[in-house]
Order: sequence, then C-alpha cells, then structure tokens
Amino acid sequence: MDTQAKIYIKNNKINKEILLNTLSEGEEVFSISEYGDACLTFETPFSDSYILVETFDKEEGTIVRGGEEVFINRHLINDGSVTSLVPAKYILKYYFNGKFYDYNFSVTSDSLEFEHLKVIKDSLEDLLPNITKNLLSSKRLNSSCEEGYSSEFELYHYLSEHYNELVFNLNAIKKNPLNELIKQHQKCRFSKNPDYKTHRFYQKKGITGFETKDGEYIHLEKKINYTLDIPENKWLFQALDKLNNIFSKHISKLNNEILYLKKSNESHNKEIKSKKSEYDRISKKYQVSKQSLNNLQNKIKYLESEMNKNSKLIKKLEPYKEKIFLQNQIITSFLYSEFFNEVSNKRSPIKNPIKIIKNKKYGWLYNFIESIGQFKENSSKNFNFFNSKPTWLLFEYFSVILFIQALLDLGFKWESGWISSNKEDFSLKGLESETEIIFTKDNIKAILFYDKEIEEIKEMDKEGFDSSLSKNRRPDILIGFFDHENNLINSVISEVKCCRGNNIYQNSYSTKNFEQMKNYLNICYKPLNQRIKRSVVSKVLVPYPLQKQTIKRNNCPFEEDIKFIPIKASSQINESIGFTIIKDNLEELISDYL
Repeated sequence: MDTQAKIYIKNNKINKEILLNTLSEGEEVFSISEYGDACLTFETPFSDSYILVETFDKEEGTIVRGGEEVFINRHLINDGSVTSLVPAKYILKYYFNGKFYDYNFSVTSDSLEFEHLKVIKDSLEDLLPNITKNLLSSKRLNSSCEEGYSSEFELYHYLSEHYNELVFNLNAIKKNPLNELIKQHQKCRFSKNPDYKTHRFYQKKGITGFETKDGEYIHLEKKINYTLDIPENKWLFQALDKLNNIFSKHISKLNNEILYLKKSNESHNKEIKSKKSEYDRISKKYQVSKQSLNNLQNKIKYLESEMNKNSKLIKKLEPYKEKIFLQNQIITSFLYSEFFNEVSNKRSPIKNPIKIIKNKKYGWLYNFIESIGQFKENSSKNFNFFNSKPTWLLFEYFSVILFIQALLDLGFKWESGWISSNKEDFSLKGLESETEIIFTKDNIKAILFYDKEIEEIKEMDKEGFDSSLSKNRRPDILIGFFDHENNLINSVISEVKCCRGNNIYQNSYSTKNFEQMKNYLNICYKPLNQRIKRSVVSKVLVPYPLQKQTIKRNNCPFEEDIKFIPIKASSQINESIGFTIIKDNLEELISDYL
C-alpha cells in the first residue's frame, strides 16, 4: 500500500507525478499554459486529507479528495467561451492532520514573457487604475509571488469582509470609551470633606454668598469625575469623520456605476428587440442573403452577452454597496451621538496619541484606516485578488494606447472620448467596446473606433464606414481621418494578434488570421447622400508580441497593405519596440494633408 500523498498533473505537454512530502512549503508544484486544458488527480491513503486548489470555474477554490480528478484549466467549453485562468501564481493548499500546507502553481502565457506582461500591466494601471482587472472573477493568488494591483473592487471586498469587526469595535468603544479622571470643585448643598478651597470660597463670598433663597447653604466641594474630552477621543472623531467621507465617496461612485449599467442594459434591450423584429421580418424573404441574417444574429448575441456581463457586475456591486452603506450609517450615527458632546475642538489638528495603539478597540480602528489609506501596499496580504483580464485583451488595450500616443506625438489634440475628461468615470468600466475617441490637428480630425461593429449602410441619408463587401465587421481598431468638411481623407485598421507568428501568417498557405486581414481591406465608406466609396482602408496594421522569430514573407502581394508589427512594451510608451513603425505609418497616411 502506498503511504504517500501524490498529485498527478496532465495536459498536452506534461504528465507529471508529484510527491507532496518531498516539497518545501511555499514551493511551486507545477506550471501550466494559459490556453490549454490541465487536469489534476489527487491520490492519498489518508481519509481526512484533501487538496484545495484554484480552478477556472470557481471563485472559492475546489476541494479535491483522494481518488478525485478535476480540471484546473479549460480553454474552450462547448459554447466556445474562453474561461481559462490568466497568468499568475495561484495557491494550492494540502490539508493533512489538522493543518494546511501552502504551495503554489503558476499559469504562464504562450505568447508573452512574464516581464513583458508585467510592463504592459504597469503601463495600463498607470493610465487607468483597474483597467487590467476582471472584476467578475476573484481568485486567491500567491501574494509572495504576485506584483499585486489594487483595485477599487478589492477595496469594496475588504470593507465588506470587515463589516462585522467594524460594528463590534465601534459598539465596544461606545460602551467603554477611553477617558481620564479629573479633579473639580463643584457647588453642592452640603460638604462632606471641606478642604482649603472650600474655606477660601466661604471667606470670599461670606455667609450670604453661599446662602440660597430657600435658606439652604451652597458649599464648594472637591469631586473626582470622568471626562471624555481627551486627545484619544478627538482622534476618534476625526478618524470616523474620515471614514464617513471615504464611504460616502464610494457609495456615490457605486450608485453612479450601477445606474450606468442599468441604463446601458435598457439601451441594449431596446436594440435587441429592434434587431429581433428586423430578423423576423426579413428571414421570411427568400432573397435575403445568409450573410445578412448571420450578421443580425451575431449582433443580437453580442448585445445579449453585454447585457449578461452588465447584469453580473450589478449583482456583484449591489451587496458591496449595501454593506458599505450600513457601515456608513453606523459611523454617522456615532459621529452625531451624545458621545462627542463633551469633546471640545474636535476638528483641530492632532497627532495620533500613543494610547490608541495600546488600546485593542481603538488600535483595531487605527489599523483599519491605515489599511485603507495604504491599500495598494496592504491589499495582497489578507484577501482575494481579482483576476487580471486575459493576456490577449491586455495586449489589445496596450496596442490602443500605442495608437493614441502615436497620434499625440504627431501633434493631434485629444478632444473627447474615453478618459479625456474624467478618469474616475471609467475606474470600473475600463475600455469598453464601441468606444469612439476624437483627435484634432489644424484642419484634420481623427476618430479612433475601438472594437466597433461596422454595419451595412442601406440608406442614402446616412454616412459612415460600411461592411457590405467584407465578411469581417469588427476590427480591433479603426482610425478615420477627416478634413474640415467631414470628408474622409484616409483610414487604417489595426487587428491586434496576441499569438505566435506562425498562427498569423504562413508562406505556404493562407491562415484564418490572414484571411481576416485581407477582408478588412474591403471595408468601404458611405458619404452622406452619395454612393459608397471602395478601397478606403489604406493599410491593415497587425501588432503582435515580439518573438525570437519575426514574421517573414516571401513574394507576398499584400506586403504594403498588411504590415506585421512586433511589439515589446516599455514603461515609456513611445519607447516601446514597434511604436515608431505605428507612428510612421499613421504619418504617411496624412502627410499630404498637413
């Protein structure tokens, strides 16, 4: 009989047996690919032992008992959706004999090195906090190995997790606050222990000075009382006031975000009904092409997926809002209670008194506020991270930033769209599909469309890009250049590919990716009240991660029309490898009009 606990990890590259008792705690057990299936089996002779491991389909981790098998990672499910774990180090826990032993496993990217990916994340987070986060998914990552990006969502999670502790400590402070003994001489109707101050009072006032109208006498007696008017309680008031402001700000932000998502869903719902009605109307006509019907179906599916994503986000935001609101109510009621009536000069500046650190209840509140104030440093230590978005999407975002920076370096001014006015509005939204960003320079206007579906234009009184001659309708980036009369000067499409070069182009045959790029050259433009103009897309630029072997073409007829651009990110956007090529290609398109 085998007396050792083992795990078996299998995928298309490895088939590995690992003895857990040979590992040091905190050691990496295995590594798997971001895009690929991976299966874990646990074998143990001990009935009470089990493995707790992060898997692609659960947020709280999966318990694997002896003899059980689970998929840690899956790339494609039946519906074709991508659900894989993203590159990071994840915790794997082994429970044995009443104790957990902590290990980790890593998920790596097929197309980007870890350092390259980290630079991309850093650059994106510097531009817009939370943009790299998948706010619908949380996993417990290995904090000793992760760089850690704090997100607003994680702060909500943190506040929500500490709700009960905050309530408990505030109630405990209210029942038994810090105070000090003070000696006072008070007027009273009789004196038990007259002292020298009492006698001085008699001498000063005389016998009539302390005799009342009723003929009773008033005495000045020494008393010992408790007072709350101490530096610790001044600090407490200011700390609670600070928390109140923090919570109020986040409640307002959550309300705005939920309202935005609900309005977005209402808009999507109206469009879905309109598209379904149109589909029902034209599907009965035999002369309607299958492509038109497929385009309508794809649009409906896209809108439904956006609605589903928004609904999930609303479902996740509302419990946070409710708990933060309840916490703030408790803090507000405490702030305006009689407790602070005795405390004078509550808002005057004060250093943190030493006693608050020594007192358990005040000390907890101090540490709680410090954790919020230094959230980026502390966030990785105590609770779940929210997953990063998939590597391909992060690379796509970074490519958008490269094009934006290229336009700015060419002298264009960022007029409107996305984060041009207020970054806070997009702290949870990130970069959304169908985003339009407008730039201007002299008499030229440039409009950058991100992930916009280009539809067929069937009416003469409409204008815009048209996909009548193209099978592919949703390029990652489309930039149109217009003159002062809004006439199209030139345009360029960018299709971002975060994959190996041989998946993009082969000399011996045409890949699906290359066919897609050729199709984008067929995108047309429909001016107002004019016929459609063909061949308006001058170039298709294809950013892809820099690799040891760059894409080489032999006698390709599309060499000038479709350009492959290897990208390696730098902390300075305009110093990234590939940036100059993007900038030069954009400049070439408009050089005759400047």
